[in-house]
Amino acid sequence: GLAAALRAQLERIQSEAGIQFRVENRLTEEPPPETRIILYRIAMEALANVRKHARASTVQLQMENVNRGWHVEVVDDGDGFLAPNGESSPGHLGLTAMRERAQIAGGWCKIESSTGSGTTVSFWLPALQERTESESDQISA
Repeated sequence: GLAAALRAQLERIQSEAGIQFRVENRLTEEPPPETRIILYRIAMEALANVRKHARASTVQLQMENVNRGWHVEVVDDGDGFLAPNGESSPGHLGLTAMRERAQIAGGWCKIESSTGSGTTVSFWLPALQERTESESDQISA
């Protein structure tokens, strides 16, 4: 599931970069496969940024079902940053990519940070009904 996949990534980051972590898995149900992949990719980008840029000693990951969807939050205690409107710096597209992935899936992504205060990446994706094969056939017909 989502929590196990992200925990494995955090364990790798801990062994390679020495960043301690805590995972709070409050999911009462797993997201459908397509949603799970998007949640995973956004979280992976947030964790990659922690590893590459934050100089953090700890990162916390929390997952829960909220408002008929899935909410994930990645919080680090690193250096933080200032960027105009929280957008990516030139040559660094990660923040923009996280927001776009969430928006395309009907959700949102917020990035809060300030110099010396760490960074919080919070995102939510809605629970969408999976289409049945007959619905997909009707739509494409």
